[in-house]
Amino acid sequence: MLTVSDNVNDISQAIQAGADGYLLKDMEPELLLEEIKKAAIGQMVIDARLTKQLVDALPVRQADPESKLADLTSRELEVATLLAEGQSNKQIAKELEISQETVKVHVKHVLNKLKLNSRVKVALYMVQQK
Repeated sequence: MLTVSDNVNDISQAIQAGADGYLLKDMEPELLLEEIKKAAIGQMVIDARLTKQLVDALPVRQADPESKLADLTSRELEVATLLAEGQSNKQIAKELEISQETVKVHVKHVLNKLKLNSRVKVALYMVQQK
């Protein structure tokens, strides 16, 4: 869904109705195209700026004693934590003083180790582990 609404209820309703993603119209054209391509191959895409709002709207659950977080390196854990804050790869790279390409590698490792298929699911997982 391509929209101007960043309302959590609108996002939730769209996803529950089967939307493959939720992107805001004011995204940079290159990023928008990249996200649309991801959605076309079956990945759930949510504008990174909306992740924190979605996470904040979720009820917090007890941490899983069998958490897969122990499988992450310290850097991957940092990246996962920043993903949960809704930061983009560019923001994470700046925060950690690494390249965006390195961030992409860490995100890929986090997704694989946690057996998740989207940044949003990583963010949700991280919140649930608190």
